[in-house]
Amino acid sequence: MRVLVGAILNVAVDIRKSSPTFGQWVICLLSAENKKQLWVPPGFAHGFLVVSDAAEVMYKATDYYAPQHERCIAWDDLELAIAAAFSQLWYGHQNLPAVV
Repeated sequence: MRVLVGAILNVAVDIRKSSPTFGQWVICLLSAENKKQLWVPPGFAHGFLVVSDAAEVMYKATDYYAPQHERCIAWDDLELAIAAAFSQLWYGHQNLPAVV
């Protein structure tokens, strides 16, 4: 995944129950300016927050969409604390409201 226009905070969470890193996550800033990319492997949940006025995101998938395999995680799950991390990473660095 990469950003063509704007900027996003991107998160990937390991949701493989048999994995020693189950529940661990990574957040990174992807922007048109920094040209960074993130590969999200199978078995990981993925989401992002647009932190610019607008964003255009490009990504590739390893297979066709399969709704029977879709899983969801609440953005404000207290055990994962992803919302708090978004807030700490971005709030205060830009003139934006807090995520939480």
